[in-house]
Amino acid sequence: MISLTVGIHFQGLKRLLKTVDEISSRILNVIMIQKGCSKYVPRNSKYFDFGTMRIAMEYIQKSDLLVFDAGIGIIIFSRECGIPDLIFPVKSLTSIGRGPQ
Repeated sequence: MISLTVGIHFQGLKRLLKTVDEISSRILNVIMIQKGCSKYVPRNSKYFDFGTMRIAMEYIQKSDLLVFDAGIGIIIFSRECGIPDLIFPVKSLTSIGRGPQ
């Protein structure tokens, strides 16, 4: 399973969610997306908005690959668990707070 998490990020991170969701239609792995406050609704992936920390950690620990937006907490956790990760940064640091990502 591949897990994508955006945590409690205040932005929707639509670009990240849409990109991973589009990839989901072309691969055999199941992708689980924690989409947070995004209005984007994945069409090809399983998803949930928010969950308890326990639920999120269960998905993450079952993952073969973890995709996220460069939060330091998830970087440390993925490294401690030995889960390969793919960091997908927001468009640019200057764009934070200036509209949809």
